[in-house]
Amino acid sequence: MRPTRHGSTKAKICFCSSTVEPIFFEYGFQQVVHTEYENRQRKTVILEIHEMSDPGAAFGIFSVRSGTHAAAANLGQEGIAGGDYTMFWKERFFVSLAGSDSSAECLQTIDILAHAVDRKISEHGARPLLVEILPASSLLKRKYVRGILGLSTVAVFDDKDIFRMTEGAVGLYRDHNLIFLKYGSADEAGNQFAEIGQQLKSGGRFTEYKIKNNIISCKDRKNQTICFGQSGVNIVISISADQDIALGACERGAVLLRAR
Repeated sequence: MRPTRHGSTKAKICFCSSTVEPIFFEYGFQQVVHTEYENRQRKTVILEIHEMSDPGAAFGIFSVRSGTHAAAANLGQEGIAGGDYTMFWKERFFVSLAGSDSSAECLQTIDILAHAVDRKISEHGARPLLVEILPASSLLKRKYVRGILGLSTVAVFDDKDIFRMTEGAVGLYRDHNLIFLKYGSADEAGNQFAEIGQQLKSGGRFTEYKIKNNIISCKDRKNQTICFGQSGVNIVISISADQDIALGACERGAVLLRAR
């Protein structure tokens, strides 16, 4: 494939472009390179390289964009490939490639470009520590969030940001989801925990609100139980269709964070 006039052989760098989705800015966006390749049959492959503010931001974007069904790919620090697309993260970069179809030519071009970009990024970064604390047993997927947009890929609690956390880690398990939200201090977490309780109680989105042993529980519109607890600088949230599983996950999460 040859580059199109739109993508050109010269990479087009966009700074804070209006085409960049808001969630990238929530994590910490620096710049993006968008290049399009096209052959004579007008089959195209689009390559985008997003430079984020730090490795945690790159991992976070990858974690919320990569889904749960695509196959793992040996690219970057973590990658996936599914159908006509591939994406991976490495150091502070999030890389995505998409073909106009799943033809052999498109897939081959995606593979060549992906490995070429991977080789060019020589450094590695670490996943955020909060993500590594999530219980590993039966973990299906982990996500890293820095605001309401990332968190909304897991659950919508309110139309506005009622959490205002510094960062968050999400673990998706077979029978529940577990969320750790981190704050600047235990006092800040405690104040936010109290405010969250008031919002849940009066917001109208949740029912069966109760608090026992410093754990708030309520039901959402899907009849799932959601539990909230505080552990030092963190707030723990668990979600499950089974009330006992939600409560147990919240309690164990709080104990796990206290041990750190």
